[in-house]
Amino acid sequence: MVHILVLEERVLAILGGSLDQLASIKEAKNLGLKTLVIDANEDCPGFEIADYKLPVSTRNTSSILHELKDFQNQNRRLAGFFVQGTDIPQVGAILSKHFNIQSINQDLAQMSVDKFQMKKFLKANNFPVPNFMQIENFSDFEDASTQLGFPFVLKPVDRSGARGVLKIVNASQVNSEHFQLALNESISKHMIAEQYIPGKQFSTESLIVDGLAHTLIIAERNYEFLEKYAPYILENGGWSDNLLSIDEQSEVKDLIQMLANKLAIDRGIIKGDLVLGKDGAVIIEFALRASGGDLSESLIPLGTGLNYLSLAIRNTIGDEILQSELVPNRVLCVANRYFFPSNGTIKFKKSKTLLPDYVKKFEFWVPDNSLCKGPKSHAERIGVFIVTGQSRNEVYERCKSVYSLNEPEYL
Repeated sequence: MVHILVLEERVLAILGGSLDQLASIKEAKNLGLKTLVIDANEDCPGFEIADYKLPVSTRNTSSILHELKDFQNQNRRLAGFFVQGTDIPQVGAILSKHFNIQSINQDLAQMSVDKFQMKKFLKANNFPVPNFMQIENFSDFEDASTQLGFPFVLKPVDRSGARGVLKIVNASQVNSEHFQLALNESISKHMIAEQYIPGKQFSTESLIVDGLAHTLIIAERNYEFLEKYAPYILENGGWSDNLLSIDEQSEVKDLIQMLANKLAIDRGIIKGDLVLGKDGAVIIEFALRASGGDLSESLIPLGTGLNYLSLAIRNTIGDEILQSELVPNRVLCVANRYFFPSNGTIKFKKSKTLLPDYVKKFEFWVPDNSLCKGPKSHAERIGVFIVTGQSRNEVYERCKSVYSLNEPEYL
């Protein structure tokens, strides 16, 4: 009698199947894992390359658990739940606990997706944060200028992608229109106001391995369009090169390590948003999941030589990661930039197919002749490109060239 050995499938469940998760799905498959993509949108691009697909809302944990009750069998095992580009680490934590997979604490994960509770946690644990207050009604909004001073930032407690985020610079902007703009974007109808801290802003991505925070990138955010799109705060990508001093880098990395310690994370991810103000580094927000967009997929690997998503997935499923694998092996300047729409019918130029080698990514997400309008959040950006070079000046000039040759027209 011939016995056929059937190898157990290790399955990575990925919460979301949008463009933000495509790179993770591909990387999981490169690692030899099977992929289970969960997304309510049955036409999401992730379903096209997933091994298994589950058309259920990523926020509906009870439905996910119901659908997965018989998923595991003698030849198939869920190895982990990966969260990238969507603010639902608490869902990953709940699902992981149900399937006895090591993950972050679900109560702390839940705290991290409410910006007011997050700020309270940071302040209670003596982390540097802007002054802040909860906004429950229009009267609170009016009081914010007295308590916080101008300028201050108004935003929903429960959204990402700059949805409903407004910079309020004077008393004339404290009006019902701006209050309603932020309120409408909130899922829970709760908001927060916080002091605006002048200074350079940074995105960090840190992999926590055996309790040690390895900050793989401190990318400077590019806010060149603050005035153009005011009062909306829209970021136009960033730079991978780190122009901070050694002491400033250490300050940022030490803050992330302290945060990992306080959150008791042995294995996981901390995505940080920080400002380097006149009094040092200040934490604006953090997220307990991998970055969406290009930080994870492009800026870290192109700038450092590290396959970050591979490392993050392996860390999620409990595979061993050597310290030597977390050391950057090159320093290259990388910038990601976006195309923002204008009012009118979009007309693309034809030169976009003739791209030089230093353009590592170039995408438009809307078809020609689409009717567009000016953006109010990152969700309304219409395209992206990534450029590399040996210096920031070189990359800056290359970005200008890509824009000049490919910026669409509007009729």
